[in-house]
Amino acid sequence: MNFIKFLIFFGLQIQVFATQCIVPGILLETIKITENETLYPFYIRTNDNEKLNKFNEIIKYFNHKKTEDTMVVDCINSDNCTKLATALIKENITNLDLGLFQINYKSFKYQIHSYFDEELANFTACKVIEEKIRITKNWSWETLATYHSLTPKLNKIYKEKLIKNYIKLLNK
Repeated sequence: MNFIKFLIFFGLQIQVFATQCIVPGILLETIKITENETLYPFYIRTNDNEKLNKFNEIIKYFNHKKTEDTMVVDCINSDNCTKLATALIKENITNLDLGLFQINYKSFKYQIHSYFDEELANFTACKVIEEKIRITKNWSWETLATYHSLTPKLNKIYKEKLIKNYIKLLNK
């Protein structure tokens, strides 16, 4: 489905938060399930293999659960996640994907607790997407896929995942 037709089809239904968000709710949901299919808000992922040992050393001092992915930790609750993420950042581990939308802290610095609270995370993800739209100056699946990567190959893979998840949401 053509992206422009999608916007017309949905009558530009806008998801409104504390301040307005131009991103339709279904697209936020699409990104959310593409980033975090479990919809579990208490994950911290490091993207830096070179700092993985340091990452693991720091998380030892916090209540957490290990996950199957050695680069992801379940920090259990918002307060603990905020403290853990703050400690990691203080130790210069900033290439982190945080919370429900797995927003990269290195690229998008918001208040730490906002990544782990569902309402604030929706607002934060909206701001990230709005910034991507301002940069590219267009609405397209490629623009939405820049949420994950600007690299053409990775953008294409992520775009395909987005479209697949969008279709799943439409069929619900």
